[in-house]
Amino acid sequence: MGERRNNPTPSIKEVNWIIREKMKSIDISNYIDEGVIVIDNNGIVQMYNKAAKDIFGLSLSVDKGHSKGHIQKGDLVLIVDSMFNLDDGGLTESDLKLIGIDNIEISKDQGLLCYGVFNDTSLKGNYKIIRHQKKGLYNLNDNIKNINFSLSLDTEEKHTNIIVNSESFKLPYIKSIGHMVIIRDDEIIFFQDKGYTARGEAIKDILYGKEFYAKGEGYHINPIGEHISHVHPDNKSIEDFIHSATGKDIKYNKRFLEINQRPVLASLDHLLEDGKVVGAILLIEDISQYQSALRERDAAIDKLKELEDLYQEIDLFPSLIGNSQIMQNVKDLGYKASQTDTTVLILGDSGTGKTYLANKIHSNSKRKNYPFISINCAAIPRELMESELFGYEKNSFTGASTKGKKGLIEMADGGTVFFDEVGDIPMFIQAKLLHFLQSKSFIKVGGTEELTVDVRIISATNKDLYEEVQNKRFREDLYYRINVIPITMPSLSDRREDIPLLVNYIFENLKSSMDMKDKSLSVEALNMLVSYDYPGNVRELENILQRSISLSSGRIINPTDLMIGNKHFIVRDENNTLKTLVAGFEREIIEKYLIKNNKNVKKTYEELSMGKTNFYKKLKDYDIEID
Repeated sequence: MGERRNNPTPSIKEVNWIIREKMKSIDISNYIDEGVIVIDNNGIVQMYNKAAKDIFGLSLSVDKGHSKGHIQKGDLVLIVDSMFNLDDGGLTESDLKLIGIDNIEISKDQGLLCYGVFNDTSLKGNYKIIRHQKKGLYNLNDNIKNINFSLSLDTEEKHTNIIVNSESFKLPYIKSIGHMVIIRDDEIIFFQDKGYTARGEAIKDILYGKEFYAKGEGYHINPIGEHISHVHPDNKSIEDFIHSATGKDIKYNKRFLEINQRPVLASLDHLLEDGKVVGAILLIEDISQYQSALRERDAAIDKLKELEDLYQEIDLFPSLIGNSQIMQNVKDLGYKASQTDTTVLILGDSGTGKTYLANKIHSNSKRKNYPFISINCAAIPRELMESELFGYEKNSFTGASTKGKKGLIEMADGGTVFFDEVGDIPMFIQAKLLHFLQSKSFIKVGGTEELTVDVRIISATNKDLYEEVQNKRFREDLYYRINVIPITMPSLSDRREDIPLLVNYIFENLKSSMDMKDKSLSVEALNMLVSYDYPGNVRELENILQRSISLSSGRIINPTDLMIGNKHFIVRDENNTLKTLVAGFEREIIEKYLIKNNKNVKKTYEELSMGKTNFYKKLKDYDIEID
C-alpha cells in the first residue's frame, strides 16, 4: 500500500491509552458493530478494527480464492463496469485497447460489459454499452478458448455477475462498481471482491500491471502503519480526517459520507493528550444495510399494491374476528404480508392478539408446512439468550450439554421465527441478531463455523420502538431491518363494535372445550361486556368468559358472574394489603366452585388443580364450611 513515513509518532501503547481515555465518555455498547479507525498527527493508521475492515473489504471470507500475482499477455479479461470512469480507477477508452477494444465511444455516465485477451493484437475484444435511461438486466455472453462466460449488470436490483463455466462471481453495488475476472489457461487467477479500492485493485490498476493480493480463507489486509490516504485515496472525507488529526477544528457526529464509494454514517473527533491533539478517531457504520432495507420495503409495497384490488369482497382472515374498518385493514394487510416473504413488525398493546396474527400470517404463507417458532424475548434470561437463539457447541461453557444444542432459530429452518417483545432484546444480542437478519447466517456459542438458515422473520412489541431508538435502547439499523411491513393491532376499546362477535366466538369455543354447552349469557351480562373498557384487551375478555363459565352456579351467566368492574376489585379499606386482597379473591373462587359442585370437595380441588392437603388448609384458613 505504500511506504510509511519516518515522522516520529506516538507508540501503539500511548495511542491505546489515549483511546481508552477518550472512550470513557462514549457508551461503547452503542458501537458493537461500528468501525473504529485511529490515525496520529501524521495520518498514520494506529487502529483499524475488524468492523472497519469488514465495511471496506480489508477482510473477507472466501471459500475458493487465488494466489497473488499480476496480469500477463494472453490472459482472458472479463469486465462489468456499472459507471465508466467512476469506480474503476479512472478507466478511459484508450485503456481498453489493452484487451483488443478499439474505437469505442463511451461517456462517464454509461455502463460497460466487455471482454478481450490481454496484449494480444490478433484477437479483438467485444463490448456492450449500457445507457441507464432504462433500468433492467443486461447480458453479454460468449465462448473463447473453450471457456463459456456470461457478463451481466442488473441496474434495477443493483448487482453485477460474471459467470465462468457455471462458476458465479456476483457482486452487489450501491452507487457504482468496477468488476473484473481474469482467466489464464482455464484457471481463474483473479476475481474482484468488495474493498478493491482500499486494496488498490481497481480495473485500471490491474490492467497496468499492479500486483494483486491473494484471496482465501482468513484473508485480510492489515493497514496499521500505513498512511490513511493509501488505504482510502482521493477522498474529501479522508482529507478532513487527516486535517482533524493535525488539530484543525473539524469534528462532527453522525454525518452521512461516502468513503470508497460506500455510504457510511460517520463521527469524527480529536484524540487529546494533556489537552493537546495527538490524532483523530473516526467511528463509521455501514448504511448500505439501511438502503437494502428500504429497497426491501419498496419491493414489499409494490407487491402489496399488486394485491390492492384483489379479494375486496372476501374475508381474507376469517379467524381474525371483527368487521370494524380498523380490523378489516389489519386483515387485508396481514393477508398481503402472508403472500410475500418480507419482514413484518406487529405493533399493539398487550393482549391484542399479536402472536395470533403472526401465526396466521405464517399459516397462510408458502412456509406453512415448516415450523413456526415463537420466541418470547422478555422471558429469556439475558445470560441465556444468545445460546437459546443461536445454540451452542458441546462443552462450550459450564453446564453446557456434551452434545451441544440447536438454537431456536436453527430449529425454524424453512419456516418462520416470531420474535415476541422484540424491544426487550439486550443491546449485545441486537448486534448478532442484526448480522443474522442481514446474512441469514450465524455462529453458535463456542463455535467457529458459520451456519446458514432460511427463515422468515416476524417481530412484535408493545413498545414504541422509535422512541427506544432515540433513547439508545434499540439499534437504529435493527429497527429499519425489522420494520419493513408494520401492522398495528388495535386495542379492543378502539373496535368496540367487534366485541359482540368476539364474545360469541370465544364463548362458544370455551363452552365446547370445557364441556359446558348448556351455559348461556344473559342480555345484561352481554351489555356489561360490551361497555367494559378491557385494559387487558382480547386476552382479558377470554379470561373473563372462562372464569364466568367456571364459576357460575346456574345455566345462565349473569353480570355478577363476570366479576368485572369496580364491584369486585375496589379497595374499600386503606389498610388492605396485597396479601389480604388476594386472600379475599381466593376465598371467593373456592366458595363459588364448591357451590357449583354441590360441595363435592374432591371434584372442586381437582378442577382448581390444587392438592388435597393444600385445599383443606385453605378451607381452614378462610373458615369455609363444607358440612
